Amino acid sequence: MPTRRLPWSLPRSAPFAVTSTVVVGVGALTASSLRAAAHVRDMRARGREVPPLDHDLELAGEAPLRRIAVVGDSAAAGHGLPDAEDAWARQIARALHATDGRATELRNAAVDGADIPCVLATQAHVLDDAEVVLINVGVNDAIRRHGPRRIARDLDRLLTEVHRRADPEVYVLLLTAPDLSVAPGLPAILAPPLALLCRMTARVQRRVAAAHGVDTIAMPRQVLPPEVFGDDGFHPGVIGHRRMAAALIERLTAPR
Repeated sequence: MPTRRLPWSLPRSAPFAVTSTVVVGVGALTASSLRAAAHVRDMRARGREVPPLDHDLELAGEAPLRRIAVVGDSAAAGHGLPDAEDAWARQIARALHATDGRATELRNAAVDGADIPCVLATQAHVLDDAEVVLINVGVNDAIRRHGPRRIARDLDRLLTEVHRRADPEVYVLLLTAPDLSVAPGLPAILAPPLALLCRMTARVQRRVAAAHGVDTIAMPRQVLPPEVFGDDGFHPGVIGHRRMAAALIERLTAPR
């Protein structure tokens, strides 16, 4: 009795077709991966040529002096901006100064490529006696695939150090890892894994911040349209910094 082929059975030639499809698919995936890796290398090389900005600022006014400390990564450092005045750090300092006329001092230690351990190790000096501390870090932890336990441990240490060094009445605001999977300069093949990593990092950050009584501002993909990115398609540009400053100023001036 002949064997009856089920409706969904594969023809005899199917193994060859499937094998060919897999080989072609793997080849295409490998080629895409190689192109993505080359693109990232080029972007990093160009990024190293971008000169850092000096954000520090002293605005005369009434006592008592307000000290603002900013720590974090390239977003806080204003990577790629034409002038420090375009960065959200200075916009916030000037806005708070205009609100009440208090003397205001801004110290920004943020640097390109910083992750949470880097902030703790190299930027904590600006926290001393700060009345306002703004932390913008996390995406590099995501990119470097730091796990949730490590992120939680590192952020706990950082926030503990903030409260140890800053003014006893300090207000701390943490900008959690943005979902940079929507960045127009990011190769498409890298978007899905980066989305998962950024969202995981942001979730851990919110949990640890809540345990320390620290407020957070989230940056999901919905608030990151293409126009907020700068010329490299990855870092926030002038429009992005303007919108970040507006969100931060709204939070900083709200009743607490």
